[in-house]
Amino acid sequence: MVSIRQEKFLRGWLKLALMGICLLGVLFISACVSSPLEGATSFGPFEDGLAPVLIGNPLTGKWGFIDHSGRIVIPPIFDSAQPFSEGLAAVETEDSKWGYIDPAGRFQIAPQFEEGVSSFSEGLASVMVNRKMGFIDKKGQIAIEPRFEYVSEFKEGLAVAEQEGKYGYIDREGNFAIPPRFEGAFPFSEGLAAVKEGGKWGFINKEGTYLIPPRFQEVLPFREGLAPFKTGGNWGYIDSQGTVVIPPHFEGAGFFSEGLAPVQRNGLMGYIDLKGEFVIPPRFVQALWFSEGLAVVRIDQGGTDPLLMKQAVIDREGRIVMP
Repeated sequence: MVSIRQEKFLRGWLKLALMGICLLGVLFISACVSSPLEGATSFGPFEDGLAPVLIGNPLTGKWGFIDHSGRIVIPPIFDSAQPFSEGLAAVETEDSKWGYIDPAGRFQIAPQFEEGVSSFSEGLASVMVNRKMGFIDKKGQIAIEPRFEYVSEFKEGLAVAEQEGKYGYIDREGNFAIPPRFEGAFPFSEGLAAVKEGGKWGFINKEGTYLIPPRFQEVLPFREGLAPFKTGGNWGYIDSQGTVVIPPHFEGAGFFSEGLAPVQRNGLMGYIDLKGEFVIPPRFVQALWFSEGLAVVRIDQGGTDPLLMKQAVIDREGRIVMP
């Protein structure tokens, strides 16, 4: 049984995906902003030039934000934090409420929401109110009433929404553009969306018509023209026609970003290029996608608890640049 704190930490890592209310003295804030990176134990991806960073013990530390030099620019005073998107980042306060800050660390949307918030995408962010999910605009006003069991971020004008255990796609008015009939669904990307029907995954267009019939065990969305797929227990990559471009010989795979994708082989993760060739050999326990030239990885230090494994930031050559 994991603690609430452990659950939040693990959920934050898997999503990644992607994580002051206190009036601090000017001197304290200045010291935090000008301090070099020390005591960092976890990172989120860089977006808009900033990345979430956990300072201190993974179970009791606090989250702030760093720039590309590793300098803390927003003090670590939050219980959790998500990456910046469209100029705002979701952060969690000590009373387990979520709000949104700007790059200066000032709240633009006061902390008031439960778990279930997302980064802003296409001007809207998902929030949870009374265990139902909907969307707010950048003023913090409800744009789509919280009435769904689950929603994704908006991508290409549509968002995944769950109703009575089935998934469909809603428009910006909150109306279903594609009725909820799927067992699972990902947001649209590059004109296609991954959906699950009859226990298998395929890809539909915005009319809800299959362009790649459901035949895969698992898939992830298209990025840079390719989508990861799983078949026979291994992962590979297909193009938008459903043709296998990189054969399924990986134990795990992530989507492409900036020309590289994290994949697993022999229990360790590295990065391949669009030809399926390793650019960074597999030597990491976990690895996230590249963003702004950097990627977050976990390094095995002989332990078994993923919470206590060393986390670092690497460049495109695989060199550790932080901490």
